[in-house]
Amino acid sequence: NAWQHRGETPPWWALMNSVFRQAVTQTRGPKKIWLWLREQWWRFSQGYAHRVLGVALVIWLFVLLIYSTPVLTAIGSLEGTLKTIGAALGLVATLWAGLLAVTNTLLPGTSGRADAFYKASSNPVNQLAAHLKDLARWIGEPVTVIMDDLDRCDGVYVVSLLESVQTLFRDAGVVFVVAADRRWLSQSFQEKYKSHAAVISEPGRPLGYLFLEKVFQVSIAVPHVAESAQK
Repeated sequence: NAWQHRGETPPWWALMNSVFRQAVTQTRGPKKIWLWLREQWWRFSQGYAHRVLGVALVIWLFVLLIYSTPVLTAIGSLEGTLKTIGAALGLVATLWAGLLAVTNTLLPGTSGRADAFYKASSNPVNQLAAHLKDLARWIGEPVTVIMDDLDRCDGVYVVSLLESVQTLFRDAGVVFVVAADRRWLSQSFQEKYKSHAAVISEPGRPLGYLFLEKVFQVSIAVPHVAESAQK
């Protein structure tokens, strides 16, 4: 339901989340667990987890160095004190690194983290497109996404969401069915790219409709239902 997620940016995050959650809900047995684990691992590995855990590893090596220093074995009680301090520092460093590693990845499942990932990544479009293709492969069944209430969203969100679908899901083998007022979608593109209207528009074919022809492979008009039939 596009309208329910209209406040979340970037739009692809809500879309990817919906596909994943529905897939987990509709899958049974070991395949369900395997799908969940794969997605969680991908989300954890995106971000600064490797850097933070690297710092924790360095600290742990320092602690081990304290434990193994021959000079300390002759100091007696000082050795025990340093070992205790070292163990405490190692534990704190590990817990802190783990917390940072989780919060700086996509694991928290927030649109803020998704936006930060997109801005920080050197090639986010290719990364996401490759992952969505993997996600569809992990599901192992034909995937159809039915998108509703798009014509209740503002034009900026409409264009952003449809462009995300076209860019990121292009090679994922996923079918999208969009139920929306064609005029609303057309006007959304018309407003977004109005500066190009004089150059691109054709007689009898407004700019917005030209964009819809590029976005949708098949477009079907639902006939108007007469008032007597509605009653």
